[in-house]
Amino acid sequence: MSAIPRRRPGAALVAPALAFLLAACTPAADRSGPGPAPPARRPVAAGGAVTFGVIGEPATLNPYSPKASDLTYALVRPVYPSLFRLLPTGEPRPSLALSVDERKSGARVRLRKAFWSNGRPITAADVVDSIRRAKPPSGFARITEARAGGRRTVVLRGRVANWPETLATASFVVPREGLSVSGGPYRVASRTPGLEIIYRRNPRWWGPAPRLPRVSVQYAANLDIMLGLLRRGAFDGAVPPSTLGLDVRLEAAGLRRSRVRGWESIVLDFSRSDLPRTERVGVARALDRSALMDVFVRQDGRASFRLNPGPGPTGAAGPWARSLGPARSTGQIVEVAAPRDDELLGLLQEAIYRQLQTSGISAEVTSIESSEYYGGWLEQEAVDISLLRKAGAPGKSPGRAAFRDFDALPLAQVDSVVVWRPGLEGLRPNPTFEGPLWNLERWYVAESE
Repeated sequence: MSAIPRRRPGAALVAPALAFLLAACTPAADRSGPGPAPPARRPVAAGGAVTFGVIGEPATLNPYSPKASDLTYALVRPVYPSLFRLLPTGEPRPSLALSVDERKSGARVRLRKAFWSNGRPITAADVVDSIRRAKPPSGFARITEARAGGRRTVVLRGRVANWPETLATASFVVPREGLSVSGGPYRVASRTPGLEIIYRRNPRWWGPAPRLPRVSVQYAANLDIMLGLLRRGAFDGAVPPSTLGLDVRLEAAGLRRSRVRGWESIVLDFSRSDLPRTERVGVARALDRSALMDVFVRQDGRASFRLNPGPGPTGAAGPWARSLGPARSTGQIVEVAAPRDDELLGLLQEAIYRQLQTSGISAEVTSIESSEYYGGWLEQEAVDISLLRKAGAPGKSPGRAAFRDFDALPLAQVDSVVVWRPGLEGLRPNPTFEGPLWNLERWYVAESE
């Protein structure tokens, strides 16, 4: 792992004052106007070869690895099936499951006739094995008992309020013989570390035939590089993280876009910290959440008072606004960590640092690439506060311990965004764990006039 740069109070790398940040990041700072027209770009590749961009690289493509991240779930969605899938609205729909019979003590699921890319049938034994591998946030991890009731019947037990939602929440059925085998509309044809994943059609896919024969997902180091690659035509589409002034930059690049507000959120995570609860409350009291939202989030989201916000007028309402008790400072330095290639989280990190300092809480900031940050670094480091951008799903709520121990502080519910160049069709954001490739089999290249 690369060295972790730390910026401490008084060091030369400490960010400018919060007032400067606020002034520099408001629309008034966009003084260039609409600017020149975007340069001419090559047409989207004939024959359906498409390149799609994401920021960062996942540490693993194993959805049940401790290093799995939201990007892992997004990139394996075209490869591994689920019993149910989540639409962008959060509604579960059957996929590998033909039917589910919900009972008081559990559920009985019948599987449709389906095959892995090597020709072997997808069976109940594959589902049971996947449930045994699963870890949170997978809905499979909530199942207490699973057994095969036949070749294509699975019997499940667990305290589950909504079985279709649970079976759709990051609950991938993975092959027992190794992750190189696919059960989705695409298979991973090749993977070049640091560069790309290439998907090709799975000839044994049991659903509607994918319209694109080949898709390359390439990694960009940050948002500016991603937008530059889109302008030059190196990317046909991409999933930029929401950030201040994003729409202005997308319009200047001549890109089409779609956004939806659902389950994507930003939280301050204390769960890996040894800070006592009173100190965590002190940090929460020191933050001016309204200022953070008004300056850095604005129309791209809203303040959230729950750890798993959802759509709708009251989707971000929750108990956290009244959960603050007495605060006490121990005088220790509080470390605030964030992924350096996430522009919005970087801005929030600097603003939070300044607010803590102003309140008399000594702080330092740590930044690291997303691939390492979400891919194991957080599990290895005792970070006081980590800024996280998280996907979610309907019905996924924290337990009472999260409220009692103050393990996290929700900040904002933010929009999920997908952008693309004219000529590519079918893209639609999905704010759940399904991610931007949730309907990759429906993407297509429009006929040129």
